[in-house]
Amino acid sequence: MKVLRFHGGSPRLCATIAACAALALVVLAAGSVMGEPEDESKPYFLVATSELSDPIFQRSVILMLPPAPPPNVIVAGLIINKPTTIPLHRLFPKAIALKDGAAYFGGPVGINEGSLLLRTPTPPLKATRLLGDVYLSTDRGSIIGAMGGARTARSLRFMLGRAQWTREQLRREIMEGAWYTTAADADTVFSNRPQEVWQALVKRAQLLRVKVAPSGSRDAAGLFWAPEQTPY
Repeated sequence: MKVLRFHGGSPRLCATIAACAALALVVLAAGSVMGEPEDESKPYFLVATSELSDPIFQRSVILMLPPAPPPNVIVAGLIINKPTTIPLHRLFPKAIALKDGAAYFGGPVGINEGSLLLRTPTPPLKATRLLGDVYLSTDRGSIIGAMGGARTARSLRFMLGRAQWTREQLRREIMEGAWYTTAADADTVFSNRPQEVWQALVKRAQLLRVKVAPSGSRDAAGLFWAPEQTPY
């Protein structure tokens, strides 16, 4: 590794440049843990910051879905960490194996519309692959078939409703500090402790923020958590 040397600048300027260089190294080491998605076409998590007070989205972790190409202006996702008190066997009485599972609140838009996240090596018909072995289906027949053949509720999430924004609206909320972004992973989507998912991701964000920011500096944290570019 080459050592960067700065000539002809004031000590304060050199110190600032060195701090920015150190910040860049930490961000690169952290990868996409809490930065911009590496590939905007792939799902990622939108994580509510502690400052977000909206009662619907407070403490939410949202699996963002790949957006349709322009001129479409709508982006959508599914809240993955808010199970409801509605048992799956009430919605799917023939699915005996799902007697211990519950439906999830996916978001306030289309609350009567259901969608299914399924982790399986053999996806149902009319399902879209999101990442790894995780698939999404909004087709009623495919959802019923998958539910009927499920052995356990651990590998599926039935969602009621979805979260939805315009591209510009979501971009503005991210820039205002309402959300963190991080790459999505299947283990988090299907965590058997959904009530702990938000806290774990926010704690990770806060630890990285402390690690990145030099002592007594708020500017470095601002550079990290208020990116100039957002997915939209």
